[in-house]
Amino acid sequence: MNIKMINRHSRSPEGHFAGLGLALGLSLLAAPPVSGQCQYEATIIQGPMCTNGSPATFGPAALDEQGNVAGASSCFLAVHASLWTGSGLAQYLPDSGESRALAILDPDHVVGTHVQAGEGFDVAAYWEFGVLQILGAPTGQLTSKAHGINQSLQIVGESSGGPDGLSAFLYENNSFEKLILPFGSSAIANDINDQRQIVGFMGDSIVTDHAFLWENGIVTDLGIIPGGTSADARAINNIGHVAGRGWVPLEGSFFGEPHAFFWDGQTMIDIGTLPDHKRSMALAINDLDEIVGSSSFVGNNINISHAIYWRDGVLYDLNDLVIPDLGGGLLRALAINNAGEILAQVGGVGVLLTPIGSAPGDIDNNCIVNVSDLLLLISEWGESISVADINLDGNVNVTDLLALLADWG
Repeated sequence: MNIKMINRHSRSPEGHFAGLGLALGLSLLAAPPVSGQCQYEATIIQGPMCTNGSPATFGPAALDEQGNVAGASSCFLAVHASLWTGSGLAQYLPDSGESRALAILDPDHVVGTHVQAGEGFDVAAYWEFGVLQILGAPTGQLTSKAHGINQSLQIVGESSGGPDGLSAFLYENNSFEKLILPFGSSAIANDINDQRQIVGFMGDSIVTDHAFLWENGIVTDLGIIPGGTSADARAINNIGHVAGRGWVPLEGSFFGEPHAFFWDGQTMIDIGTLPDHKRSMALAINDLDEIVGSSSFVGNNINISHAIYWRDGVLYDLNDLVIPDLGGGLLRALAINNAGEILAQVGGVGVLLTPIGSAPGDIDNNCIVNVSDLLLLISEWGESISVADINLDGNVNVTDLLALLADWG
């Protein structure tokens, strides 16, 4: 397996790439191009070593802005929260029983769940600078899980097993606050952004729930996916845009099937599925409104899933954008950061996908250098400020033409 690492920070907030590769090859034509991006290189994330000398199975869960990954590693049925920081094997986070990392702000701030040795229920956990803190559960509740954390170290999640039933919480200033929501008797908070906006679902059934956005005690009912019966908000970015899933009717299916959605602050749209697929789910969104998740269909009574990437109204199969030597299909994409890195899953293995830009001669940024780029260069001939100034010497001339021809194809 060819595993490569490239500059993680080659992409600006505008979605362009500074580290432009020269050897992308004809494999770039395997799928319709994505603006500003041609393909991804993959880094396999391996778990810590088990006592028998083999790596533990690493289950990825979350990605931070620097490309660090949190999740859980298992050896011989024992599961422990783990952290991968860009090279080598993932390392266990300290615990005294069983644990899982579910969200990460940075390597020093990770949240998830913990099961104390000898006990059988999850409670919210917080690893700060490598030290485990058991947050416990809201008063009267038995179990809890932490699903998200923001720059202010505010934590959100769910609790259950008490008089409040399944309920959403905000944890800050060393105390739990139950979110008061207007619809249904159950709720989960799935994510929180740096503006202290919280999203999740509220309701009584997966097929009738409503997505919500909570901000300083004010709740916006995002409602349900267009043409469907429910919505569950799974992620929110720092401009308040939301991604998730909702159930839509489907012939031959009693409850229908879930479809991924995007909410832009005013309108919710159904992202749909890959061709010939029936269901999809959006699991993460970054500040560029890029969404990742999964799309699936049933074949031979087996649910077959593909990782997906969505931007600007176009849905892509990530398997078509990754160098073709992973040895297996990407099943789902779990997270995407503002550098465009994507955390995905191949079976039980975590994979970090790092975007590769187009060649310098690809002036129109469509992932191939051809006659359209040549015509653009000719139209800009002699200009001092131009995207056709490939060598950035302040003039579009024969030097840029030769650079374009060197990248041809």
